[in-house]
Amino acid sequence: MDQGEFQHYLAEMVWYPTVWLSEVIKWQAIDAHSVKATTRASDVAAPVVLHVNEQGQLTLVTTDLY
Repeated sequence: MDQGEFQHYLAEMVWYPTVWLSEVIKWQAIDAHSVKATTRASDVAAPVVLHVNEQGQLTLVTTDLY
């Protein structure tokens, strides 16, 4: 449940862009159009992948279901 809640939080950060500046989110570039955002608390990590189009607009958020 913790991982699912973290993923939900990350997936909705598009509504609160200042969250993207948080030090608890670790960023990893995947390619020119996607980036992985991961947050962690204790031993629980929750990654999501954000996909953007050619204009840099967020088009899709994907994650594994836990």
